[in-house]
Amino acid sequence: MAKKRKLPEPSDELRPGCGESYYARWLRLGLREFHFEQKGAAAFRGLGQYYGRNPAISYDIAEAVRSLPHRDQEDFRSAVAQVIREIPFDDPENAPLISTLLAVAEGVQARDALFDIATKAFTLVPGRAANRIISSAFFFARDLALTSGRRAEDCLKHIVSSQPAFPDSFAVQALEALTEANPAHFRAHFELLRDRLDRILGNDSPGARNIESLRKRRALLVRNIRKLGVPTDDLVIGYIVTGDPRPESTNWWLEAVISELGDA
Repeated sequence: MAKKRKLPEPSDELRPGCGESYYARWLRLGLREFHFEQKGAAAFRGLGQYYGRNPAISYDIAEAVRSLPHRDQEDFRSAVAQVIREIPFDDPENAPLISTLLAVAEGVQARDALFDIATKAFTLVPGRAANRIISSAFFFARDLALTSGRRAEDCLKHIVSSQPAFPDSFAVQALEALTEANPAHFRAHFELLRDRLDRILGNDSPGARNIESLRKRRALLVRNIRKLGVPTDDLVIGYIVTGDPRPESTNWWLEAVISELGDA
């Protein structure tokens, strides 16, 4: 009879060859002890030399995982996605744990979690806890935009559109990340973020008080989008075709594009 594998404890060493289920339980128990039982260092003693080497526990975990063989890293990524699927995102008390979990997902590049995060974004209850989770989810999907393409694009769109509380301050990063994930959909990306971009870069935005600084920010955005391979027709014609009937507030984009093209 085969010997039954011992279930892990958070203090158990994070070692190779344990498999997805083991890693999921190890992560689940460790996060619970760290956030809900306030055990601090005792919650992740299994990290050994990696514990406390970085500013946050998520970085310690990611660094330890990167030291594992490739196959075990893949198993751990799958374990992260499994834990994300299990945890209720609509419970505000889980927000600190979820933020740490998403930071781990980002650190280990757990691409399989993109779909689960996109789905769970719609279950969030608006409020401070949801805002914290949205921020963590956004940074995770943003950093995977180039390597994960369509999956990162879908996840980002869900995050942006699922919550009215999605911060306007992330709009520029969101447009760049969505375009990086799929340059061919730039027109749709811009339309999705138009109102938020207007509020931070438009002629009626608070930044309009310092118009020269604002123009530099607009020019930088146009420059970054052009570097991602968006055709000029999409930058200009696409904006006109899908344009908002309020040119006095949104023509800043056309001005910035024309100015940038003239300087090229």
